[in-house]
Amino acid sequence: MALATCFATAAERHRLLPADEMVPDPIFTSTHAITIDAPPDEVWPWIAQMGAGRAGWYSWDLIDNGGRPSARRIVPELQTVVPGDIMPAVPHATDAFVVASVDPPRDLMLTVADGHGATAVAWEHVLEPIDAGRTRLIVRGRASSHWVDLARAQAPAGHHRILIERAYGVLARLPRLLLIAGAAIGHRVMEARHLRGIARRSTVAADRFDTLERWRKPLLSCWVRSCRIGHTISRVLHHDDGDRFRMRRVDRNVCLSHPGESPDARRRRLGAHQHRRVHVVGRGPRDGPVARVDEGEGTTRPVRRVEDTTMNDVRIARITGTFGIACVALTFGQFPLWLVGNAPSVYDGRGFAQHLFDIRNVALTRILMDQAIYVSMLVFAAGLRHLIRQARAASEWIGTLLFGAALGWVAVTVVADGLEGGAVLSTLNGHPDPSAVQALIAGTLLIYNGSIAFAITGLFLGAAAWATFDSGVLPRWTGWIAVTGAVLCAVSVPAMYGGPVDTTGFYNAGGWGPAIVANFPPMIWFLVASVILIRRHDNHTRAIVRVA
Repeated sequence: MALATCFATAAERHRLLPADEMVPDPIFTSTHAITIDAPPDEVWPWIAQMGAGRAGWYSWDLIDNGGRPSARRIVPELQTVVPGDIMPAVPHATDAFVVASVDPPRDLMLTVADGHGATAVAWEHVLEPIDAGRTRLIVRGRASSHWVDLARAQAPAGHHRILIERAYGVLARLPRLLLIAGAAIGHRVMEARHLRGIARRSTVAADRFDTLERWRKPLLSCWVRSCRIGHTISRVLHHDDGDRFRMRRVDRNVCLSHPGESPDARRRRLGAHQHRRVHVVGRGPRDGPVARVDEGEGTTRPVRRVEDTTMNDVRIARITGTFGIACVALTFGQFPLWLVGNAPSVYDGRGFAQHLFDIRNVALTRILMDQAIYVSMLVFAAGLRHLIRQARAASEWIGTLLFGAALGWVAVTVVADGLEGGAVLSTLNGHPDPSAVQALIAGTLLIYNGSIAFAITGLFLGAAAWATFDSGVLPRWTGWIAVTGAVLCAVSVPAMYGGPVDTTGFYNAGGWGPAIVANFPPMIWFLVASVILIRRHDNHTRAIVRVA
């Protein structure tokens, strides 16, 4: 049951429910559902007794129930529910949730008033019997714009806000796009746990449920500690102190000098033997490592390092990380500029032209910031390509693919900036061509924050993940962040088939969904990789050597 899916079907998501009439114009709506192996009569008692300070919400109690555990048994005195009753949303709440309607054991409607005679939030639980004595529990939630005002309001004197209230207070102060994205993610996490909690309680006997809950945390704690012990043992077994014997691949920076050898002869020899192995066997005069170079066929020659290139790699890593941080900082710093003004529909050419004229300085500032982002990204990609080659020479082509993807991304987005800049400049004479403005902006959306950019960004992240796994240039777990970002970019590519451009919609060429899922994960990877590179202390031994 813990792994039960809580995704609603397409029919359930588009089905009309009474909650839709309570909040006709929502800024946020969600529908989740779960199949429970029990009839509605056995599921209903758990729903009837919900509420903070009552039986709880069966979700993350520390977040939404003040840390008080949700009930594990049916409470008889809480089974009577009538319209007008209060099921407190948080401990000590006296005005929400209000029971708007109830039809045991089929439907429960909870609402939050907006203070103006309408409904700010509607939350409905619908129980439908299905085959073999099972129940399909469908939960619909809708919130109007007045909910934002309620979340921003100051808490009454003496009221101590719990974690979920503080989270909603922070979300309510974010720009609309981030507000909806954060609410969708948070609500999904909490409501999935809520549905699974109801399902688990409805299908497990009370004594067995108590046993499961009693052992849940100890077993989880044992599992976490076992993982830590296993990780420690693995590090001990594979530890390489490097004090007595180390082997490192010599890359193109290694230069062996023979007495009396001409420069041409040395270049020919190095071209054939650029991947010899250096065995570091001790330390020589002036604390310089003394080594032996593998000559092949079991023979070696003593050499002494005369120039260390490790510091060069560390310096390059730090420069790379610094420009990566700059790229992230500029990207997030640019984000508020996209929220200036109320942009009309892309299909309203005349209205959009007026909008561009009104924000012309902001739009041109965005374009200028883009140029700094592009420069930072190219330096980051070039530095990372070098580090990949240094970590493993055979992975150089992957680094080249990564740099090529970055170069392609910069090229197409420069075109998008040119289209947007052209649209802005065309409005400055006071008589813009609406059709031209509309075409330029549509092209900008498709390239800059649309399917074309998503495809190239996905290629860049995929190459970064491959290089990480193949060369070890970054910790392996960062490769999985890159994989996640690449997958999300790939999922966002078909958004251009999602119908007309609608910035308030989730999945279309200009929707907020692809803009969030295809932009923020790459920025997270950039940030993590940059911090690691800045803090890097390279232990690899690469040297320019000569015959002792």
